[in-house]
Amino acid sequence: MAKHIPNFVFDCVAALVARRFLLSNITLTQMASFYAEVLSEHYQVEDLASELENCAEDFLRTLNEIGAENADEILKSFERIRITTTDNTSPRKLKSMFSSALDGLPQKEHSVESTIKRFKAFIFLVRSKPSYYAPGDWNWSKVTDSNWLGDIEDVEIDPFSFL
Repeated sequence: MAKHIPNFVFDCVAALVARRFLLSNITLTQMASFYAEVLSEHYQVEDLASELENCAEDFLRTLNEIGAENADEILKSFERIRITTTDNTSPRKLKSMFSSALDGLPQKEHSVESTIKRFKAFIFLVRSKPSYYAPGDWNWSKVTDSNWLGDIEDVEIDPFSFL
């Protein structure tokens, strides 16, 4: 049975790729490839690197078009809202008695287009309701029952591994 990445995990990691790209000297392609490799430990990742790169590039383009001076805060807030809620309001329960929201799916449900749509809708939301911004000290490891996903934000990227 195939283990496809859940929508919310793809959305979060695409935003993380864009945010870490802004804060590093690593190319977007390298960043996307790195995170696709990290995700390959848990999911089937065919074409995932190019999908992550395309999403991250579109996120950055959109943020540039609106002149967002706080692009990293918007990206981090999108990551937070997608990890912690199911529809921007209902809390996401990552772990239940017999399963986890992080479990792989039998069929692919994510798409670059739907992720970009959700991101653009989120930008409108966060600009109209600043309460949706993530607190400054928030990070993925603060999410209850996040297991391996909580550590993905802090994975060290060795720039020499791309040589």
